Formats: sequence, C-alpha cells, structure tokens
Amino acid sequence: MKIRSDFVTNSSSSSYIIAYRNISDIKTDDVKVQKLIDVYNHLVKVLFTGDECDVIRTVDELNEYYLSIYSYGDTTLDEFLRDNDWISSRYYNHKRLMDDGYQITNISIEYSDEYFGEILDLLDDGENIIVECFD
Repeated sequence: MKIRSDFVTNSSSSSYIIAYRNISDIKTDDVKVQKLIDVYNHLVKVLFTGDECDVIRTVDELNEYYLSIYSYGDTTLDEFLRDNDWISSRYYNHKRLMDDGYQITNISIEYSDEYFGEILDLLDDGENIIVECFD
C-alpha cells in the first residue's frame, strides 16, 4: 500500500474511495452468465488493484491509511477519530464495509480524464461496487 508522506496542494485530480466485492464465488451452468461474471471480476481487478491504487484489504491497512492521510503529529487513531466527526464517520463506514466483505481502494483521477469518472459512475451499483468521490 502506498502512503502519502506529505501534503499535496493545487491538486488537478479527484480522489475516489471505492468499496468492492469480488463475485467469483457465484457459479452457474449458464455459459453467458458465467462469462459476464468472469468479465466483471477481471474488470474489478484491472480497475481497482493497479499500481496507481491504494488497495486496503485489512483493518490494520485501513488504520494505517487514515493515519497517513488525515492525522498530524503523534496523534493516535482513536484520538484523531474522536476529534473529527466527518472523518470518523467515513472511517467507521469503511470499516463496516470491510467487515461485510468489501475491499477498499483509493484512486486519484485527473480532472481531464472524464471517461474513467463516467466508468466509475456506471459501475456504482450501491451493492457490489460503492464509489465515493472526494475532490
């Protein structure tokens, strides 16, 4: 997992947090349906686990991600979450999604890349893929 070590200013990108499930456990005798499932799983792998993605698979990685992005000084995660309601709400929502079997990834997309943003909008079904945009 990549960790940002400094503050980024004048950003020309949007940051997306994406929660997703792999549906590879679904098996069917219908060849067309199975092909669609296989394409979906491959698309998820390509889009959400590439080099430019921060993939978060465990709660420890989630904790590390939030500390690296939002905390300051020697603040512990518990102290930081207690003092920041908005971030605390996001953290516990992401932790709940992970407890429900989702993986989390963070992707930054250049503002000029309107197509990838549209793809994320199309994939966001609120059940298997959940997309949050933070400009």
